[in-house]
Amino acid sequence: AVAPGRGDDSPGAPVSAYGWSKLLVEQILGRAVGDRLVTLRPPIIYGSGDRGLLPVFRGLTRGLAALPGWKREFPVSVVHARDAAQALLLLCREDARGVYHVNDGGVHSMRSFYEGMARALGRRAHLIPVPVPVLGLTACAAGLWGMACRLVRPGGRAPNWNLDKFREARHEGWLCDGTRIQQELGYVPAVGLAEGLAEAVAGYRAEGLL
Repeated sequence: AVAPGRGDDSPGAPVSAYGWSKLLVEQILGRAVGDRLVTLRPPIIYGSGDRGLLPVFRGLTRGLAALPGWKREFPVSVVHARDAAQALLLLCREDARGVYHVNDGGVHSMRSFYEGMARALGRRAHLIPVPVPVLGLTACAAGLWGMACRLVRPGGRAPNWNLDKFREARHEGWLCDGTRIQQELGYVPAVGLAEGLAEAVAGYRAEGLL
């Protein structure tokens, strides 16, 4: 059986600068508003409005994607943007308190998530497991290349793959337990994975991004 993942009472334990930035915001707001602060900690958010996973979708239009690690399941929690928005609205209720995690009600491996993307694109997925040390080397190389590019063109965007992303990918997976938001606030995920990925692909194509 797969553990339910991080619960709402789990202390913040960021592993990347991105994670630390979110925790710092929580702490600053917590000092300002005290017990009135209500926090949503979502897992991987996907959907047509998201740009973070767009490079993966684009890679899978050619049928290719890299998996983090060799012979690892890498279980993940995910949530469609519509369900994340539903959860945010529920957190506006008077009885909402503390920290809530949210997900789509399932546990997915990174492989099954990427295979679902490929099916939504009408492609066959060729997924390449990359050993963790190789991930680290490629992240270093991408970071150096990004710095060189920004020297030539100041203000350029950092590469999508970098050391910060590597710090997240080297862990065994990313799961969160969405039980409390369901029991206390009545959250019910409405968008299944296949439906959500189809919506994402349709939205990207409508915007000319795929």
